[in-house]
Amino acid sequence: MHVKDKGQRLVGEFVKFLKRDNVIGLATGLIVGAAFSTVVNSVVNDIMLPLIPTRVDFSKMSFTLYR
Repeated sequence: MHVKDKGQRLVGEFVKFLKRDNVIGLATGLIVGAAFSTVVNSVVNDIMLPLIPTRVDFSKMSFTLYR
């Protein structure tokens, strides 16, 4: 068997492997996960965090315990 034949067989096997449902599902999941991560980070950093004060004065904070 020649090197060229081995290379073509290897490429053919790799293409068969990529066409399997598991690989396509995994790739789709990774893409959707990356996009979702970007959306969540944007919402947290641009919408939620500006609402939280950066300096909180705990000296005026108190609570009372009742018996």
